[in-house]
Amino acid sequence: MFRKLILSVIVVFLFVTTAFAEVYPRDVNVQGNKFVWGDDGQVAMFRGFNMDETREDVVARKYWSQDWVGKALNAMRTCGANIVRVNVIPLKIRQLGADSYVNEIAGYVAEAEKRHMYVMISFHSEAFMPTLNFAQNWYPEAISCTKEEYWQFWEAVSKKFAGNKTVAFYELMNEATESAAGSDVGSDWALWKDFSEDAIRRIRVNDLAKVILVSGIKWAVYFDATRPIGAKDTNIGYNAHPYPNSGQGGSNDGITNLRSKQDAIRNIAPMFASEFGYWSEEEGQKFNAPTLVESAWPGPGRYREDIITYLEARTIPWMTWGWREGYADLTWVMNKDSNEFQLAEYGQYWKSKMLPFAPKGHVTVNANGDTWRLKGDTTIHQSGETVDLVEGATYTIICTKGATKDVQVSEGQVISVDVSGGGPGGGGGGGCNVACSSWWGLSVLLVGLFLGYRRHAGGRS
Repeated sequence: MFRKLILSVIVVFLFVTTAFAEVYPRDVNVQGNKFVWGDDGQVAMFRGFNMDETREDVVARKYWSQDWVGKALNAMRTCGANIVRVNVIPLKIRQLGADSYVNEIAGYVAEAEKRHMYVMISFHSEAFMPTLNFAQNWYPEAISCTKEEYWQFWEAVSKKFAGNKTVAFYELMNEATESAAGSDVGSDWALWKDFSEDAIRRIRVNDLAKVILVSGIKWAVYFDATRPIGAKDTNIGYNAHPYPNSGQGGSNDGITNLRSKQDAIRNIAPMFASEFGYWSEEEGQKFNAPTLVESAWPGPGRYREDIITYLEARTIPWMTWGWREGYADLTWVMNKDSNEFQLAEYGQYWKSKMLPFAPKGHVTVNANGDTWRLKGDTTIHQSGETVDLVEGATYTIICTKGATKDVQVSEGQVISVDVSGGGPGGGGGGGCNVACSSWWGLSVLLVGLFLGYRRHAGGRS
């Protein structure tokens, strides 16, 4: 009887400590027209941001720092993001060499893993690789490359990240364009299909399982469902970039026009909206980019609401553009300050669309009567107050009297932070002590064993 009791208590302990824990990382597969988790077949939904390493900086050989990447990813995670798109600029491959560049990317992947985020690696060019036709805007010297450089990069990536579950997607091309201005869509699709299937075969030599995303042509907008790409491969999807102008091209509203371009391909394979966003009217005029302003969207409603409703209703994963180091006078730059990561209005909007879906941990801060706030947030909380924070993210708790504590949140756990004293890390009053719900589970185990032992001993006396 005593042995049965011990077994029951152990089962309770294991349930308490694991029932709510997020499984990470997990394999991502393609099943029909959905991305699914490899362990249970449930739909895998992703919401996140693009890392915007400007071509101007790459030309000047100014790169992301590892420290900045870690801080940026943590800020993204606090917004609710579970994925980040790492955009690979071809010029940087030439500057560093494919292997060195891939090793640098591995550092970013490690930072994402710490925060329970997934990674998409994207070859970030606007190009039609079959004919080596590169877009002539946005620094053409930064996005141009040879076919050999392209193959070398994907060979290095597929060798490095085969079996790495944090890297969930390879995106063959940011935006496939056209063989020439005004070229025939059907002919271009045939060329792009042959080139992409060659790329898939080369990657599969090293990595048999990763989901590979194939861009639509004409800047990731047009697809041909009658000639799907990589149909013989089981883990192929498509990437689209539904900017405001993607809703043009017909007499109907934007959603109807967009569906006419995407529904057929979405019926046979999953789609990832790996980049989209909008500019203000002033910026559209300043940068001569009328297709990117919200007014380029033909309705029925405002672009930002229409597009997110469209994506969520169809379970299309999405990542908005673009998280940039430092502040630039652009609507779609997420953060105004590269150190504190205070979101601009644009970033706040997208945060509001992903945060409700992020797994949360319950954090109770016992601040000995002091009030407190989270770094980067002006909301004042009372001692003993409980807040829900994103699992995997690290938050800095700042008490009004000066005590601070960094806490990485675990899903489904109650973390009690005892902030005492007045200095960093808790100061002279004993610092900050973090206790999680798993300790409660251990207490259940120990108390159960003690009571069981007493009952068992009493039965023998």
